[in-house]
Amino acid sequence: MGITGRITSYMRNSILYNRPLFWYSALRIMEVTEMADVQIRGGQIEIDGKPVPLLSGEVHYWRLAPARWREILERVKEMGLSTVATYVCWEYHEYERGRFDFNGETEPQRNLVGFLDLCEEMNLWVIIRPGPYIYSEWKNAGVPDYAAPYHRLSKQYQDAAMPWMKAVTEVLKPRLATNGGRIICFQPDNEMDLFTHWFEDEMGFRGRPGLFHEFLKERYGTVEKLNEAWGTSYTSIEQAQVRAREPFILNPSGRAAVLDYWRFEHWLVTKCVKWHADAYRQLGIDVPIYHNYYYGGDIQNHREISKVVDFLGIDVYPGNEFENEGYPSRHSVFMNMLRYQRSVSPIPYIAEFECGVWHGLHEMSGIITPNSYRLMCFSAIAAGITGWNWYMLVGR
Repeated sequence: MGITGRITSYMRNSILYNRPLFWYSALRIMEVTEMADVQIRGGQIEIDGKPVPLLSGEVHYWRLAPARWREILERVKEMGLSTVATYVCWEYHEYERGRFDFNGETEPQRNLVGFLDLCEEMNLWVIIRPGPYIYSEWKNAGVPDYAAPYHRLSKQYQDAAMPWMKAVTEVLKPRLATNGGRIICFQPDNEMDLFTHWFEDEMGFRGRPGLFHEFLKERYGTVEKLNEAWGTSYTSIEQAQVRAREPFILNPSGRAAVLDYWRFEHWLVTKCVKWHADAYRQLGIDVPIYHNYYYGGDIQNHREISKVVDFLGIDVYPGNEFENEGYPSRHSVFMNMLRYQRSVSPIPYIAEFECGVWHGLHEMSGIITPNSYRLMCFSAIAAGITGWNWYMLVGR
């Protein structure tokens, strides 16, 4: 059965059985033959009023031989999982600019339609993550060369991304649970971060107006109010210089300027998540939309992001048996960030929960022991987590 299978069995038989999501029945498989109502109620996903477990494993179909898909999914079900999650890679599916293959006509692994149909045949739910950005150790983090030079709020990028978003949505929309399919959750983009240090000119960090100044105008309205807060004497908001270094926090006005830099990063990320979520909704995505984040809070304001999507999922990679690696207590940090996740999301969910590690990092991480998985899982349960996605469940 394996360690994850035994953990699933434990949860199925636990005295906590009646808690939301996987407590209800981790193996409950529902057949949907017509349009269904998919809602978040009471901290769980419900389909036609019945809870569906958010307990899944990441399976990247395009990195696996299609001849093995069925066998792999059978093994997934044997582990006690009723849901799989996958990215959909823009850079891979667009074999020529403006031409997409979702049926495996150019390469068998591009057969997204076949993979989703197989999941439906095998009564597996699907959590879909079509980017545009997916990261996932892929070229350009999953976007084509022509889109990579632009930040995600630029018109150039959004104009480039929209044909992909429309094309992939045309494939996914008929397969949503709301249309009788198996897709129950939808993640736009991935771990949103605009990497402002790569786009300093566009951000307004190098002496010319940019997005930073748009933020200041929205926050202060007038240069007089900005000067009052910062203790400056600018004649226009466009003159404001970004401050993000520690020496500037030694006085109240300098501290205000530094805090405004971090508020800008939060504003930027939330604005970008909202654009992606709204765009997919306008294209017809009507299952719950979530976004994944990493802990820390410097770039992402999780509470603000939670207002523009339906729920959040945290990504956690605790390492083998919570080895400290500089933390006074890595396990304590793990527990606290999961308790925090409960406070910012209507579903206490881990979007990426360490399961092995992707090729390339394995030499650094070493082999994760069965005992480590037990400790991770039962600690997450103790912290109040009610669902997670094993990443990566299946190797690449």
